[in-house]
Amino acid sequence: VARLKKLAIELRPPELDVLGLCAALRQHFAQVTERGGTRVHFRETLGRRRVSEDTATILFRVAQEALTNAITHGHATRVEVALSASEKEVGLTIRNNGKGFNLSEHRARAASQMGLRVMREMAASVGGTFTLDSGRGKDTTVRVRLPIADCGLRNAD
Repeated sequence: VARLKKLAIELRPPELDVLGLCAALRQHFAQVTERGGTRVHFRETLGRRRVSEDTATILFRVAQEALTNAITHGHATRVEVALSASEKEVGLTIRNNGKGFNLSEHRARAASQMGLRVMREMAASVGGTFTLDSGRGKDTTVRVRLPIADCGLRNAD
Protein backbone atom coordinates (compact mmCIF):
# COMPACT_ATOMS: atom_id res chain seq x y z
CA VAL A 1 0.00 0.00 0.00
CA ALA A 2 2.85 2.38 0.84
CA ARG A 3 4.51 1.74 -2.53
CA LEU A 4 1.24 2.36 -4.38
CA LYS A 5 0.68 5.58 -2.45
CA LYS A 6 4.22 6.76 -3.28
CA LEU A 7 3.65 5.93 -6.96
CA ALA A 8 0.35 7.85 -7.01
CA ILE A 9 2.08 10.89 -5.45
CA GLU A 10 4.87 10.68 -8.01
CA LEU A 11 2.34 10.56 -10.87
CA ARG A 12 0.29 13.52 -9.64
CA PRO A 13 1.96 15.64 -6.99
CA PRO A 14 -0.51 16.60 -4.22
CA GLU A 15 0.79 20.19 -4.37
CA LEU A 16 -1.13 20.61 -7.61
CA ASP A 17 -4.43 19.91 -5.86
CA VAL A 18 -3.63 21.97 -2.78
CA LEU A 19 -1.81 24.94 -4.30
CA GLY A 20 -2.68 24.95 -8.00
CA LEU A 21 -0.22 24.80 -10.89
CA CYS A 22 1.49 28.18 -10.59
CA ALA A 23 2.01 27.99 -6.83
CA ALA A 24 3.19 24.37 -7.06
CA LEU A 25 5.73 25.37 -9.70
CA ARG A 26 6.92 28.32 -7.61
CA GLN A 27 7.34 26.03 -4.60
CA HIS A 28 9.26 23.43 -6.63
CA PHE A 29 11.55 26.06 -8.15
CA ALA A 30 12.24 27.60 -4.73
CA GLN A 31 13.20 24.18 -3.36
CA VAL A 32 15.52 23.52 -6.31
CA THR A 33 17.20 26.91 -5.88
CA GLU A 34 17.58 26.37 -2.14
CA ARG A 35 19.05 22.86 -2.54
CA GLY A 36 21.53 23.31 -5.31
CA GLY A 37 22.11 26.92 -6.09
CA THR A 38 20.61 26.85 -9.60
CA ARG A 39 18.62 30.06 -9.86
CA VAL A 40 15.14 29.59 -11.34
CA HIS A 41 13.20 32.63 -12.57
CA PHE A 42 9.48 31.94 -13.10
CA ARG A 43 7.05 34.15 -14.98
CA GLU A 44 3.42 33.29 -15.57
CA THR A 45 0.68 35.16 -17.37
CA LEU A 46 -2.32 32.91 -16.81
CA GLY A 47 -3.94 35.41 -14.47
CA ARG A 48 -7.12 33.93 -13.00
CA ARG A 49 -7.36 31.27 -15.67
CA ARG A 50 -6.79 27.64 -14.63
CA VAL A 51 -5.94 24.50 -16.59
CA SER A 52 -7.46 21.05 -16.13
CA GLU A 53 -5.92 18.59 -13.68
CA ASP A 54 -4.42 16.47 -16.48
CA THR A 55 -2.89 19.51 -18.17
CA ALA A 56 -1.52 20.81 -14.87
CA THR A 57 0.14 17.44 -14.28
CA ILE A 58 1.70 17.45 -17.75
CA LEU A 59 3.00 21.02 -17.41
CA PHE A 60 4.38 20.35 -13.92
CA ARG A 61 6.11 17.12 -14.97
CA VAL A 62 7.62 18.69 -18.10
CA ALA A 63 8.95 21.61 -16.05
CA GLN A 64 10.32 19.19 -13.46
CA GLU A 65 12.04 16.98 -16.06
CA ALA A 66 13.46 19.90 -18.06
CA LEU A 67 14.82 21.48 -14.87
CA THR A 68 16.36 18.19 -13.74
CA ASN A 69 18.00 17.75 -17.15
CA ALA A 70 19.30 21.34 -17.13
CA ILE A 71 20.96 20.86 -13.75
CA THR A 72 22.13 17.26 -14.06
CA HIS A 73 23.30 17.15 -17.67
CA GLY A 74 23.71 20.80 -18.62
CA HIS A 75 25.17 22.05 -15.33
CA ALA A 76 22.96 25.12 -15.64
CA THR A 77 23.26 27.87 -13.06
CA ARG A 78 20.24 29.84 -14.33
CA VAL A 79 16.89 28.63 -15.66
CA GLU A 80 14.06 30.80 -16.94
CA VAL A 81 10.54 29.36 -16.99
CA ALA A 82 7.56 31.04 -18.63
CA LEU A 83 3.97 29.80 -18.47
CA SER A 84 1.50 31.65 -20.66
CA ALA A 85 -1.81 31.33 -22.46
CA SER A 86 -3.14 32.77 -25.67
CA GLU A 87 -6.54 32.35 -27.24
CA LYS A 88 -5.42 29.10 -28.84
CA GLU A 89 -2.87 27.48 -26.51
CA VAL A 90 -1.15 27.18 -23.18
CA GLY A 91 2.62 27.41 -23.46
CA LEU A 92 5.50 26.43 -21.22
CA THR A 93 9.05 27.50 -22.08
CA ILE A 94 12.10 26.44 -20.09
CA ARG A 95 15.42 28.03 -21.09
CA ASN A 96 18.70 27.30 -19.31
CA ASN A 97 22.27 28.56 -19.54
CA GLY A 98 23.81 25.09 -19.36
CA LYS A 99 26.47 23.68 -21.64
CA GLY A 100 23.96 22.54 -24.28
CA PHE A 101 24.36 19.54 -26.52
CA ASN A 102 24.41 18.58 -30.17
CA LEU A 103 20.88 17.40 -31.01
CA SER A 104 21.90 15.05 -33.82
CA GLU A 105 24.53 13.32 -31.65
CA HIS A 106 22.04 13.06 -28.81
CA ARG A 107 19.39 11.45 -31.03
CA ALA A 108 21.87 8.70 -31.92
CA ARG A 109 21.98 7.59 -28.25
CA ALA A 110 18.48 6.24 -27.67
CA ALA A 111 19.13 5.43 -24.01
CA SER A 112 19.86 9.07 -23.20
CA GLN A 113 16.55 10.25 -24.66
CA MET A 114 14.10 8.75 -22.15
CA GLY A 115 13.27 12.05 -20.41
CA LEU A 116 12.91 13.88 -23.72
CA ARG A 117 10.70 11.11 -25.10
CA VAL A 118 8.46 11.20 -22.03
CA MET A 119 8.06 14.99 -22.28
CA ARG A 120 7.25 14.71 -25.99
CA GLU A 121 4.70 11.94 -25.38
CA MET A 122 3.02 13.81 -22.52
CA ALA A 123 2.50 16.84 -24.77
CA ALA A 124 1.26 14.67 -27.66
CA SER A 125 -1.20 12.88 -25.35
CA VAL A 126 -3.36 16.04 -25.29
CA GLY A 127 -2.71 17.11 -28.90
CA GLY A 128 0.21 19.38 -28.04
CA THR A 129 3.73 19.86 -29.32
CA PHE A 130 7.17 19.56 -27.78
CA THR A 131 10.21 21.27 -29.26
CA LEU A 132 13.82 21.34 -28.17
CA ASP A 133 16.50 23.78 -29.24
CA SER A 134 20.10 23.29 -28.19
CA GLY A 135 23.64 23.13 -29.44
CA ARG A 136 27.00 22.50 -27.92
CA GLY A 137 27.95 25.55 -25.85
CA LYS A 138 24.60 27.34 -26.21
CA ASP A 139 21.43 27.72 -24.16
CA THR A 140 18.91 24.88 -24.25
CA THR A 141 15.22 25.70 -24.66
CA VAL A 142 12.31 23.32 -24.15
CA ARG A 143 8.88 24.42 -25.39
CA VAL A 144 5.54 22.73 -24.85
CA ARG A 145 2.38 24.03 -26.50
CA LEU A 146 -1.01 22.55 -25.60
CA PRO A 147 -4.13 23.55 -27.53
CA ILE A 148 -6.83 25.31 -25.50
CA ALA A 149 -9.54 22.98 -26.78
CA ASP A 150 -7.71 19.98 -25.30
CA CYS A 151 -6.21 21.48 -22.15
CA GLY A 152 -9.33 22.58 -20.33
CA LEU A 153 -8.34 26.22 -19.77
CA ARG A 154 -11.04 28.07 -17.87
CA ASN A 155 -11.49 31.10 -15.64
CA ALA A 156 -11.16 30.51 -11.93
CA ASP A 157 -14.36 30.67 -9.92
